[in-house]
Amino acid sequence: MFEFRYSTPPLCNFFLETPWTFWVCKCNSICKEVLYTNDVIGFSQNYRGLPKSSPSTSPYFSIPPHDYYKDQYSIAFAFTPKRTIPGKDLVFGNDFDHPIRDRLPPGFNTAFKIVKWAVDPGLEGDVYADQPYLYGGVGGSVNRLYIKEGDEGKVGQRTDDGEDVGLVFEEGGDEDGKETREDNSIPETEAGRKKWFLNQTNREGWEWEEGTTYGCDFFNPYLDFNGMCAQLS
Repeated sequence: MFEFRYSTPPLCNFFLETPWTFWVCKCNSICKEVLYTNDVIGFSQNYRGLPKSSPSTSPYFSIPPHDYYKDQYSIAFAFTPKRTIPGKDLVFGNDFDHPIRDRLPPGFNTAFKIVKWAVDPGLEGDVYADQPYLYGGVGGSVNRLYIKEGDEGKVGQRTDDGEDVGLVFEEGGDEDGKETREDNSIPETEAGRKKWFLNQTNREGWEWEEGTTYGCDFFNPYLDFNGMCAQLS
């Protein structure tokens, strides 16, 4: 298995101290030859890492719906396949190159089941392995999926009332992207689209098309990367 990875870049208010790695591809080739990666950015609320001069928050968390739900982080990225990829072969998640089982708290399995129910029902993995991992299909994992098939402009909002908010995507797509969703009977809503992609038949019939740009944002109020814990209350 080959993995397409982004190491954490040196951005303010990023996960500089967190051993996170992005995956967006699992396929039978070197993934750098499979995807163009247009943008990637992440934000952590109440950030307390390095450098010490980093802001503790971002304007991203003050815009809807993140202000209402009190989201704790965002991992946003856009990619364009260099060739068409089967839907089941594109995954998103993280892993470690060393065991972490001695760092897992008592009751982790129960907590993981709750997180899987609340955050990503399609999440699969083995955190007790020598090289632990967690994967979920991209289409069923991300909170926002924007499909852009047209050639005009970049994908993703970057400002709100003139203030830089990072990389923000709406659920849906441009005119051609919305037509693609409609042709494949993909619901317009986040919940409906996630449920659609969790269906194995739908996922196997879907293709991430060559030349199409996909904007994704993964966020929720449950995972706190400052304390590496889950907030379930």
